[in-house]
Amino acid sequence: MSNVLEWLTQRRVMIVDFLLKLRSSLWLRPMCWLFFFTVLAIALTLLEAVYIDPVIWEDTYFLWRSQAEGARTMLGAIAGAILTVVSLAFSLMMVVVIQTANAYTPRLLRQYIGDTHNHHVLGLLTGSFAYSILVLRAVRSEPEFVPHIAVNVALVLSTVCIIALISFIHHVARSIEVGNIIKLIEDNTWSSLAKPHYQNIGQGYEGEVERGDYGMNIRANHSGYIRVLDTSSLETLMEREGFMMELHYTVGEHVMEGAVLATVWRGDADEGVRSQVHEVFVLGKERAWSQDTRYGFHQLTDIALRALSPGINDPTTAIMAFNAVSNLFGKFMARDPGCAYRADERNNLCLIFPQDDLRRLINESIWPIFDYGRGDFQMVLRLVQVLGELGEQTFREDERALFGDVLSSVYERVEVDRWSMMQVKSLDENLERAHRRLRLEHPLKPLRLRLARSIP
Repeated sequence: MSNVLEWLTQRRVMIVDFLLKLRSSLWLRPMCWLFFFTVLAIALTLLEAVYIDPVIWEDTYFLWRSQAEGARTMLGAIAGAILTVVSLAFSLMMVVVIQTANAYTPRLLRQYIGDTHNHHVLGLLTGSFAYSILVLRAVRSEPEFVPHIAVNVALVLSTVCIIALISFIHHVARSIEVGNIIKLIEDNTWSSLAKPHYQNIGQGYEGEVERGDYGMNIRANHSGYIRVLDTSSLETLMEREGFMMELHYTVGEHVMEGAVLATVWRGDADEGVRSQVHEVFVLGKERAWSQDTRYGFHQLTDIALRALSPGINDPTTAIMAFNAVSNLFGKFMARDPGCAYRADERNNLCLIFPQDDLRRLINESIWPIFDYGRGDFQMVLRLVQVLGELGEQTFREDERALFGDVLSSVYERVEVDRWSMMQVKSLDENLERAHRRLRLEHPLKPLRLRLARSIP
């Protein structure tokens, strides 16, 4: 028994990751509903067959009563109608999934497949179908037996299924609204962004870092995305005497087979340490929300880029996605990232984590959107406004200088030849306002002068 508990403890994060996948799977909740209605049909049928005298139904007026033939007809009609509704519900969900993947980003498919509302509706429908079939099987003509309670429950379930279908159609229609999609991504991103995962391990270290002359490299056994880091395995490694390790990849990054995941600078570098370090990194074929702070940024950037593409040409959606990105930038700067150097109780440095810095997020989110949308006036105007707002929010001079560099590059690379003089003047006003907010020293020449020189 102790060996089993030890095995489960060592693979706790892998088990949690499996349970998260199971929880978001399409079949788990419908199967639970199916099992519940199967047990309910058998229980009600046996209850009436064994413990209830059929004579008592003669004076019961609030229950629907019928002979065997009528009960069979009604239960068959309910089962057939529910099966049709189930087919319709599955078809609607698949249409929404395909539409979302084509219009926004295919990385949203997992959110729709894992929608619990859809799971429960599909489970209620399939369970009601199975219930009607099982009750129909219990109806007999010779000797006549009609489970009146179970038949009346089937009538109630048919009404509930109609309500569930209406709710399902409403939910599906609301779920493909771009505002709801962007809000979903923003909320999920903030939940992983609020507190970095390494803050739960040990305590911060503020001393000098001495890596040593030689370290043991721990290489990946297979390729994949880092879905999660096992904090319990890291805490176990910290208990080793004189142990210090530096992690080279953060959650969400893709590693190739043979890539150096981490380097052990101090401590016993035996095979046991290698196996423990491999247990820290849970790799998979796709990214996960739980610890991946950059995943939401990438999804919102995908939505903006697809909206700016010539095939869709929807700058309003692109601006909505960029507004969500700017909100996450503000929260990213306002959060307490903590110290990426983690020490044990004796203040001995044990772990060095890589951090997501602001420059990397700008390169992965702001610059791709600008490259695709620098010819769109609305997109560039909103970008200039956001840079000024973010520069005004931050209290760090290095971050303000970074946004100032971005503003200067936008000023140099913006395409004004296709815009009217009124639009360029409006952009000049916003550039001047952003310039003041970012406290830049060198003034920017008005873009309208550049436009005037380009007009023959």
